[in-house]
Amino acid sequence: MTKLEILSEDKLVNELAKQPSTFSWDTIAEYDRPKTNMVLAHEYIERYSKNNHLDPLTDAIEIVQGQYWEYVENYILDAPRLSFEHSSIVDSEAHLSMEIIGGQQLSISRKSANVYLIDKVEMLDPLTSQSLAAQLRLNRTAGQITDEGRVFLDLKDALAVKLLFPGSDVAQGLGGNAIKKYFENLPDEKRIYVLNELGKPEMNEFLVPDRFDIRVHLKTQANTPTGVYESEGAVALFVAMKDNKGGTSIPSDDDQMKYLIPAGRSATILLGHHFLIRQVIAKGLEKASNNSKFEYDLENDENMDAPVGLLTARNGGRYGESIHGTIGSATVSIQTPTLHFNNNSDNNHFFTVAVENEEFHIRWRGRQHLLTKIQVSSWVREQNVFAIWDIEKTYKFVLVDGALGLVSTATPKYLRKVSPGEFGDFPGINFAVISPFIESELDEIFRKTFEDFVAPISEIDLFRLYGILFRNSHDEAISLDRVRFPMDLALFGQISPRLTAFQINPLDSVVASGSESSFTLTPPQKNAVWSVANVPGHEGPTGSIDTAGFYTAPLANEIRGAFTRVLVKAAVGETSSSALIKVTRRNIAINPAVVNSHIGGPPIKISADAVSGAELDWSIKTGTGASLIVDEDGVHWYRPGSRSISNHVYEKDTVTVKNISTNESIFCTIIVYQPPDENSAPADIIFDTNLSDGKLHLDIAAFAGIPVDNQKFEVFAGSGTIDGNGIYTPDLNSPDRFTAIVGTGTILDSFPIASRAIITIPYVNPKELIIPNAWTEVSK
Repeated sequence: MTKLEILSEDKLVNELAKQPSTFSWDTIAEYDRPKTNMVLAHEYIERYSKNNHLDPLTDAIEIVQGQYWEYVENYILDAPRLSFEHSSIVDSEAHLSMEIIGGQQLSISRKSANVYLIDKVEMLDPLTSQSLAAQLRLNRTAGQITDEGRVFLDLKDALAVKLLFPGSDVAQGLGGNAIKKYFENLPDEKRIYVLNELGKPEMNEFLVPDRFDIRVHLKTQANTPTGVYESEGAVALFVAMKDNKGGTSIPSDDDQMKYLIPAGRSATILLGHHFLIRQVIAKGLEKASNNSKFEYDLENDENMDAPVGLLTARNGGRYGESIHGTIGSATVSIQTPTLHFNNNSDNNHFFTVAVENEEFHIRWRGRQHLLTKIQVSSWVREQNVFAIWDIEKTYKFVLVDGALGLVSTATPKYLRKVSPGEFGDFPGINFAVISPFIESELDEIFRKTFEDFVAPISEIDLFRLYGILFRNSHDEAISLDRVRFPMDLALFGQISPRLTAFQINPLDSVVASGSESSFTLTPPQKNAVWSVANVPGHEGPTGSIDTAGFYTAPLANEIRGAFTRVLVKAAVGETSSSALIKVTRRNIAINPAVVNSHIGGPPIKISADAVSGAELDWSIKTGTGASLIVDEDGVHWYRPGSRSISNHVYEKDTVTVKNISTNESIFCTIIVYQPPDENSAPADIIFDTNLSDGKLHLDIAAFAGIPVDNQKFEVFAGSGTIDGNGIYTPDLNSPDRFTAIVGTGTILDSFPIASRAIITIPYVNPKELIIPNAWTEVSK
């Protein structure tokens, strides 16, 4: 791959003048990729609401067949975010990501034929958010637009999915494969990603996109991507209009296609040369022809790689309103005078359109009889006068407030003449005054003909092109300020200047309740006006932001639920940037919250997060000789010990993490199983669910057929209480949606029995949790 030169506008136009450059597509648009990603991010933020969340996602992912599952429960997923990756036109990729901002994940194992245990509980909120990520292979992603104007990408052959939940890479890959398998089993109509809703086109709409392909076009060779917003390149949009049979060829290499964005611009739209002549200009002439169906011949229309030649009208014409007037003593009438575009028997009667020097050159030449009634006093005669005309007009494309138009630049020739024709030299008829009258009436027909010819151009709704990718309104999506017509019609401008003039940093952040944080603008701006508001669907205090972008979050007792979301906005004149803030009740989190282990078992990964990446202090309290180790990647691991210092079958170890800046601590409970000696034994807990209000009666199962006496139960982690009768009462108001329980008892008066269980709130038998459920639709 060689470096593609970024040309000036004039140099690019000179290159575009050599041949059509749309590869048989009706339109190609190129948008600067970093700015495209920026606008897509801003559009996502500005339109964000709680209603954007997909339905909660719940299902079991089998990791080891018949033995081990990861159960995800009530995963709250944001709507998918689209961005385009640093890639080439051959292997173009986009990225779809959905942040998991709430929910619970359970690790479930099968102990025996009918006994299933929860071994680990991980809690998700914005502070510990995970991601559902999918790479879109754009060469397998077809874009379509329905008759109702829905714009969508067909993803059935395009996705490479990865579920980034906590755990091993193997578990992540298997989770991704599970989602992909689910996705592949959806009906085709559900395997889509909706980009926009354009609405149904008007009846006589000129631009009606039907299908499209998207690619990434590199402008320079690069081996390593440098991030979503920094790397170079363009997003290329190849569009075929309705009823078009072309639009099947995509360049096989970046170098095969000119880089269409000139220096100093971030957006270019090419309306294809053949499409422009055949559909837009010809339809303008069709509107100008009101007396019969307009038909035409177009030289070289089949060769899409070469310019078209002369457009010649084969049929059609223009009639005007009936002419009535009194000139001196004569009354003149012509009923609906009609001027034809062509007279196949007369080579001197024609209507042609040619393209030269970025302009349209139109010539309409003709001669024909017009049946005319002339009355002088009582004398009346109806015969033909003879009209001849030869008119040349030149038009060029212009942009007025972003709208496309045609204006006349010159009228090199304007000749029309009316002679007496069959009237000859009748006495009493002064054609010296009648001819100018008829000629002036014909002038009106000529004027309206050319007026109607150019009118359809101004009716072109360019937003139907912008809106394929961008959701902003017509005047905000793309700002076009220059039009050239070397062969394809080239429109140059900027991507959404309002949203790309500057950017808030950070764009999406997590802050703790009651905390303070600072936002900046890149590049720096003077006199920015800052504001903060609730994201639609979230209620309560928003916090405040001062004139310097210094934000103070609401207090914990003002937040409903685990978190709230607010929208921060900075405005400078007509330009603005917005950022999303997730405000959490807590400033530190740890996963897992509770986990089962055993003496001499494998290491367990422990992850912790604090708001703003605050420094954490790690410690461990253990009665089993366990240790806390940190690997070369900075990941913390709990390493089980070799022996408990007590004789308990179950011991509790605790890993504590403290946020140094706030002194707030949080801990992970590890329930450590020590294989019993001959003086003790493990057993299962039986849960009687026939109580009200979610209460449970706990009972240790008989051991070797012998009932267990002296039963006692303790809550090791989570929420809820257990009384002396073994009645468990859940705390339905606690953010912890689990309880870890250890029970003890005896048989034969003195032989110790121990048991453990992790249960969900509300209680559900783990065996029931791993029955496969339907995944929630992933598409937007």
